[in-house]
Amino acid sequence: MKLTYEALKQNIKDKKIEKLYIFLGDEVYLKEYCLNLIKKALNVVDSSDFNYFYTDSKDFEAKDLADVVNTIPFMADRKLVILKDTNIFSKDKDKLSDIFLNLPGYICLIICEREADRRLSAYKAAEKEGYVVEFVTPKESDLYAWASNIITKAKKRISREDLYYFIRNTELDMTSMREELIKLISYCDEKEIITRKDIDDVIIKPLSEQTFVMIEALFEKNTRVIFSCLYEMKELRVPAMKILSTLFTQFSDILKAKILLSEGKSDGEIVEKIKRTSDYAAKKALSYAKKSSGEFLRRAIFLLKKADGDIKAGISGDFLALEMTLFRLMKI
Repeated sequence: MKLTYEALKQNIKDKKIEKLYIFLGDEVYLKEYCLNLIKKALNVVDSSDFNYFYTDSKDFEAKDLADVVNTIPFMADRKLVILKDTNIFSKDKDKLSDIFLNLPGYICLIICEREADRRLSAYKAAEKEGYVVEFVTPKESDLYAWASNIITKAKKRISREDLYYFIRNTELDMTSMREELIKLISYCDEKEIITRKDIDDVIIKPLSEQTFVMIEALFEKNTRVIFSCLYEMKELRVPAMKILSTLFTQFSDILKAKILLSEGKSDGEIVEKIKRTSDYAAKKALSYAKKSSGEFLRRAIFLLKKADGDIKAGISGDFLALEMTLFRLMKI
């Protein structure tokens, strides 16, 4: 059965802890937050608790799980078992299905994976018996409220525009964002108001934002900005192949938006169709699609693919291939 993040939090608050949960998705911060809420609800103090079992071992098998869940709790009503990134669903599927369908009432089993093969019989058994919760990065408006709360608790202030600027210029996962927020708050220790200059001074901008700056500069034929960004990333030891891959993805999204525009789709429809992680990136791609030609975008994608092939074939060094591709794009 499916359960939303909000419903899970409410159930935990109401002390309604189920026998089996499957936590899926990339948002590690929210997963850890809910795991800690469940630990607190079941009175698990630390990792040495007799009624707590945790493993992230890839060698953990169905028979090991059977041993753990069939050991009754010691002087307590419940026992918490957490399996993290063990790839458990692919192991001894028939035995696993039997375990999931016959869990003792005292067990709270939580399986945490980034993703799972939903076709497997073991997964289907777990989904039938338990609750599946998808952890995805919240919408920008929710991230704004969350970050604003952290800043307020630190007795700092920031404008709405600058907080959105911060969110859009950090990695989208909440763990990275929280780390950058803590750095920013510490940097502004002796003053109350956090400014955009403080943000620029402190945070490490994500690769996707830096490559968007490069794409903007390409449209404007601004050689200085393009290569300033490239050499800054090189100095930070960002792999050329990662930059190439990000540029390829972004140009592909811009071309998709261009095609959808030609089909008469509305801005809202286009953003929904090309969105990967955030509305912000999709809206940027759409804005670039409106001011670029399909011919330029197709040529850019072709040159980026060629550079990728040249690097993998050993015809050219990675950063040299990237530099030459950017020079060629400037001349289109």
